Amino acid sequence: MIRPVFGYDPTVTGLPENDPIITSLYPNPNEGTFLIKGKYDKLEIINITGQRIPFSEESAGDESKKISLQAAPGLYLMQLQYKNKRETKKIIVK
Repeated sequence: MIRPVFGYDPTVTGLPENDPIITSLYPNPNEGTFLIKGKYDKLEIINITGQRIPFSEESAGDESKKISLQAAPGLYLMQLQYKNKRETKKIIVK
């Protein structure tokens, strides 16, 4: 039987919300060049075997960066770090 709860219950459930490090990544899929928007201290791009992929990075406006890869078509992982937070995004190069 389900018991209804009436009134205010201050119990917090779930996980705390985490603000994402980057707010946008586009276009994805891409041809080796894409834009990311957000703040980060460290950026690494790796392939599915764990090898680091070289890339170039240039400013494209406020908090936006243009990333260029010289990589074969496939799936890549972009690992970002900002202060004590880490985030991983998938990138598809066609």
